[in-house]
Amino acid sequence: YFDNRFRIDAEIEDVTMLFYRKAGSKPIILVQPDGSKIKVNQLDKDKVEWFDDKTFDMIKIKTPMPGPWQAIGNIMPNSKIMVMSEVRIEVDPLPTILLSGETIKITARLFNGKDPIETPAFREVVTLDVDFYSTNDSNYDNFGAEPIKLTSFRDDGYDLDERPADGVFTGEFNLNFAAGEWQPLYYIKLPMAKRELRQPTVILRRNPITINVEPTMEKGQFHQLMLNIDAEFVDADSLIFQGKILFPDKQVEDFSVVDGKGNQRIFEIHYTEPGIHRVNVS
Repeated sequence: YFDNRFRIDAEIEDVTMLFYRKAGSKPIILVQPDGSKIKVNQLDKDKVEWFDDKTFDMIKIKTPMPGPWQAIGNIMPNSKIMVMSEVRIEVDPLPTILLSGETIKITARLFNGKDPIETPAFREVVTLDVDFYSTNDSNYDNFGAEPIKLTSFRDDGYDLDERPADGVFTGEFNLNFAAGEWQPLYYIKLPMAKRELRQPTVILRRNPITINVEPTMEKGQFHQLMLNIDAEFVDADSLIFQGKILFPDKQVEDFSVVDGKGNQRIFEIHYTEPGIHRVNVS
């Protein structure tokens, strides 16, 4: 692609091209080697598929005419034609130990054939989603569970994504659903194509924390909130807790438990008056 001209080889059977243009501008016009034009509203639907968005045009042409072509429109100055081949995704493997209730970070990269896609504007074209499907094994808690839409990967510098538009898409997996055996399925969604990546099944373990309370009804004494840790899959000494207490009089108190050894943490809640106490712990 040079200026607004490019050449299509005689051996090409079909080509999918992506043109980035100024936001809100009209779709481009393609001029074929014989001078005839292809427009978004004037095309041979048996040969041409055209998806126009506010910032790009994606055009797929079967048996394109060989020779020099032109692209006319408000194409971005630093734009290049992106000839799409096999768009695929590579995703970090999930950890071998996953715990119900935790949040993990997973990164993914997009490739066009063998080459990584590093064009910042490409994130406007593609969406990356992941769903978890239960394997419906009756030995697990998630037997018969509906599929769960887990997250959409982002490359915008928000939440767990470290740098915007660096070609690394980040997914924040909130594993707040039933423990059991799950099949992760990743989707690449393009305007005119869809790809999927199926990873090996994973076992989501039960939340390793259980809560017990020993209440008191004596003024000046404390309710005992006990956080019990099943240390089979976690390092109990590495855990910290924070939360909120809603007292019967609607007052709210923040608390944290950062110290402690062994498989139990105890937090004392001052007795104020009888009634319902609500405790939310992370």
